[in-house]
Amino acid sequence: LGTTVVTWTATDASGNITTRSFNVIVVDNQAPVITAPSNISIQIGEDDDSATDVELGTPTTSDNCGVEDVSNDAPATFPVGATTVIWTVTDDSGNTATAEQTVTVTREILPTITAPGNITMDTDGGSCEASEVDLGNPQVTGEDIPSDGISNDAPSTFPIGATIVTWTVVDGNGNTATDQQTVNVEDN
Repeated sequence: LGTTVVTWTATDASGNITTRSFNVIVVDNQAPVITAPSNISIQIGEDDDSATDVELGTPTTSDNCGVEDVSNDAPATFPVGATTVIWTVTDDSGNTATAEQTVTVTREILPTITAPGNITMDTDGGSCEASEVDLGNPQVTGEDIPSDGISNDAPSTFPIGATIVTWTVVDGNGNTATDQQTVNVEDN
């Protein structure tokens, strides 16, 4: 790569010598190769507007003569939605190539739970407690809630008076929400 001087020498039978030189110029017109890191999906809190300190990874590069620089146009913060990051590789001769990486930011949807309505009921006959109480079903919203993600702390029997039942929902990311229901048991 670059300029090489080639000198030709001619010598006749009497020993006379003549030389002539010329330049051979080798130019690198071959672009480097770049493969961007894998696309990234990031989930931020429901009250956040953007993602910061995103680890983009490292691209793979190669060139026939040598890589001089690798850069990208990533912003300092990534807003909600898809952002395309352009990676650029420059070789020793100034040839460039680019590759794209997509960073997708979504807001985390936290679960919510609304307990069933409060209940007032009588004690079981001949007992100071109520058993087999139908608490109803809570209303739940959220994403990725496993089948065992909804629970309550209701006792098996309810004594006379007010008992607070706490309902809990836990999504697949470990986010929780709670709500309460009151069960009033009267001795009539």
